[in-house]
Amino acid sequence: MALQLLNSPMSHNLFGFSTKAFEQFIQAVASHVIGPGILIFGSGPDGGREATFDGKIPFPFTSDQWDGYGVIQAKCKEKSEGTELDQEWALKQLRRELEDFATKPKRKHKPQYYIFATNVVLTPVAISGGKDLAEELLHSFRDRLPLKDFRIWDRDQLCNFLDVYSELRRRFSAYTSPVALRSIVVA
Repeated sequence: MALQLLNSPMSHNLFGFSTKAFEQFIQAVASHVIGPGILIFGSGPDGGREATFDGKIPFPFTSDQWDGYGVIQAKCKEKSEGTELDQEWALKQLRRELEDFATKPKRKHKPQYYIFATNVVLTPVAISGGKDLAEELLHSFRDRLPLKDFRIWDRDQLCNFLDVYSELRRRFSAYTSPVALRSIVVA
């Protein structure tokens, strides 16, 4: 009998990152998706920003570009506790960041555009799922922040970026490689 590893659709483990490595990953993703003109922030207190942009950028579409001040924020959960708890954690992190932008005097420059990136899965269930709850939360801050638009880069979106951008896949493979065999067949 021989063991054979089956090829299944590409899967990426996004819980292999440290917080710092995840921030660097999101900065690299943003450079690929938005463009190299973004302003990257290093380690330390960053005022809720891994990266920013100011002006016209070719995102989200070439025909409908963002034009103004934008913030890219990353939140990394280092260990999964299951989809429901992970999702609750991510939504709590997002709420905290938005509250800080709305209330803290140190965060004077308020974002018109906001990208929230997290390594956790935000479920797609209509209305009660994590993606819809995150969008609802962001919409609820439109009267407190000058938000014109936003995007949510959760695990599913980030895996898509890894599939599309081979350079990112190679550069961060030590963090994103699946930790277990996907399936084994005894022949």
